[in-house]
Amino acid sequence: MLGRVIEMSTDTSAFAVPSVTRMLLCADGSTTLLLEALVGRRLSVEVLDQHEAAAGELSEAVRAALSCAETDQVIVRRSALYADTVAVSANSVVIAGSDQGLVGLLAQQRMPIGHSLAAANRHLGRTVLAAGRTIWPADDDACGIPCACKESVLLDHTATAVAYLHERFNPAYVPVGAG
Repeated sequence: MLGRVIEMSTDTSAFAVPSVTRMLLCADGSTTLLLEALVGRRLSVEVLDQHEAAAGELSEAVRAALSCAETDQVIVRRSALYADTVAVSANSVVIAGSDQGLVGLLAQQRMPIGHSLAAANRHLGRTVLAAGRTIWPADDDACGIPCACKESVLLDHTATAVAYLHERFNPAYVPVGAG
């Protein structure tokens, strides 16, 4: 689900990256809003795949992050956020939980998750699990080169994890070179 990871850490100071990249990787709020501020325009979403699956199909680490049993049903989503025609981030999301209204907001496919939550006046906490470098997957000039990434969980009002996110950032916008 996540591709080849080059390096991950719970401590972003372990990476020599520019401060703008470190700020994005450490942020515990809406990545969508931060990326929009970075690129200077509103982002759109393209959902590449979204389907229901048994949590047993996920890695043990993702199941643990979401506190899922192997038999729990989850929604697995792959998407990309775009500034015009250029992918800014590539995302793998696993949605879990029993609050169908919240699951519906997270699983809708018309707008980025950050926009969906904001439009519904829902604020979710975010805990960053790890950040690091992996390979940029998009079909553009940056394909196959190292990029910054982060793993996090979104938390509902009871501090229950309702979504796991693995976000990869286009190195043309979020540089991974030494800061």
